[in-house]
Amino acid sequence: MENLKAIIVFLLFWSIAIWCVRVVKRKHKKQIMKFSEELPEMELVTDEEERKYIYQSINGSGKFLTVLIVFVFLFNLWIMADEMKIIWKQWMNGLELDFWTFSGFGIMDWIIAEYLSTKIERKRICESGVVKKKIVHIKSYEKFDYGWPEGVIDGKERELRIDLSPDAEKPFKQDGDMAMLVWLENGENSLLPRMKPKDESNVGEE
Repeated sequence: MENLKAIIVFLLFWSIAIWCVRVVKRKHKKQIMKFSEELPEMELVTDEEERKYIYQSINGSGKFLTVLIVFVFLFNLWIMADEMKIIWKQWMNGLELDFWTFSGFGIMDWIIAEYLSTKIERKRICESGVVKKKIVHIKSYEKFDYGWPEGVIDGKERELRIDLSPDAEKPFKQDGDMAMLVWLENGENSLLPRMKPKDESNVGEE
């Protein structure tokens, strides 16, 4: 009876968790698509080198961190498989702790899988999908006690605030507060430093 209760609670927990994640993802997608409609008119990025620069700038983390995250993901899968073996062997001795241990590692792997999926999707878009850009002027920088700083730019009808990476103001200020506004077909948008021409120091297109 105790095992049956543990299984019911386990399945109920995961059902609610999956439902909540799907609702949040749908809502987030609607929000970013609505925000994309307010961005200024942009041009398609067709240059291969520019697409590569955009991907590397947006992705942020290097290969070492990605390999480390994949290792943690696989290690968690191994732990989860081991937990399932314990659950199978100790079926009659109470399963609540084992179920919650399994759930903990499952949630961690879920988060890692979403992170890796985002990186793969960005790579696909930057290689063969729709990427747009526009050189914009950052009117001001907004800083908060929590979260990342934001750059304020002019949109179609109002000012827009777009996240910057921590301590990212310096390269923009060195370029006269000019930036490359980038939009990906999945609705993601970023403010990046302008790509340096091969034969110039830091001169971008106007």
